[in-house]
Amino acid sequence: MEKQNEARIDALEAVELTFAALVCNPCDVPHAEVFSCLRARLLTSVRDEETLKIVVDCIFNQCIQRNDIQTSGAQMCTYLSANLNHAEFPTTFRAVFLKRCQEMYAVRNELVESYQGRKELVNFTKFMTQIMMHMKLPDGSVMGPFPQVVLDLLRTLMNAVSEETIQCVNQVLRNSGPLLEQQTKQRPDLDELFNTFRDTYLENVLQPEQQKILLKLILLRNLKWIPNEICSDIINN
Repeated sequence: MEKQNEARIDALEAVELTFAALVCNPCDVPHAEVFSCLRARLLTSVRDEETLKIVVDCIFNQCIQRNDIQTSGAQMCTYLSANLNHAEFPTTFRAVFLKRCQEMYAVRNELVESYQGRKELVNFTKFMTQIMMHMKLPDGSVMGPFPQVVLDLLRTLMNAVSEETIQCVNQVLRNSGPLLEQQTKQRPDLDELFNTFRDTYLENVLQPEQQKILLKLILLRNLKWIPNEICSDIINN
């Protein structure tokens, strides 16, 4: 038991040090090198399925509790999903990670009801967007569930409009709008989301800056996500 606890402590320390390296020196150290070092350490310290779950929880919780690591967290999870596998385990890093994502996705409507829950949901939405953009299938296409997950999360956030949720919606769509537009299966849900933007804008119940954000998003989509010379000042200012 003592050796097991030591191994788990070592695994969690490796995760924490990796995040610290990415946050303190985001451009100085190649991510592949950092993730390779993490993988090597986890291969020796993760000796059972429960430890694997603890590692996934640690990474996941960091990404929904902090505001600055969603992109690097998604890159880390993508790397470990492809490269951290134990033949003797009945499950994989990817399977445990996706299960953890599903658990939080399932309680999104409850989370949005509280201040702390909304903060976590905002970060979770940003995190899932980055996962969608990084964790691709072997042929390079987007993994099936993620476009729908991201759209469902955005619609949930629009049920609790605030400065923070509007900023999140804006950031997510500016980063991933073109990618979501390509997912024909989710096109009706994207249309519905923008109908919500239009209706909310016309109701004129938001602060002026929030109104402006929704208008910019509507215009940006109408421009096929590429601002032209006439509308660029409206979109970018």
